Amino acid sequence: MTSITQLQEYLHHIAQQQYEAVKIPTFTLYFHPSETLTFFNYGIPNVTEIETIGAALTTVRTEFSNRNRRARFEYLEEFNPKLGTILRQNGFIEESRQYLMVCSAETYSSNANVANLVIEEITENSEVSAAQQF
Repeated sequence: MTSITQLQEYLHHIAQQQYEAVKIPTFTLYFHPSETLTFFNYGIPNVTEIETIGAALTTVRTEFSNRNRRARFEYLEEFNPKLGTILRQNGFIEESRQYLMVCSAETYSSNANVANLVIEEITENSEVSAAQQF
């Protein structure tokens, strides 16, 4: 079964493919090279122990400000259950809450017979065409 840590690492992996990565204590910040839109620039936590992140948040604000970007974060709440509260206490506003569902071969059960439905697990060993179709 996929763990929350693996999913969090996947968020980092995807961001690293597209953006400049700036590693600071507690977070990795991702910046689009030219786009200033909020959704293209964000930080992702690296660790689960985040009780003392005041200095890191100062660095986050500075890094985003130096690039004329708005500081924001994307993360899985289950990876850092206390992070939302800490961010709100430090002046950040929850923009949205995204929910994630995972189904693996071990947890899948068919509830309906759907004509022409194909379920295929896509892994790191899958053909690129499988991911492109997805």
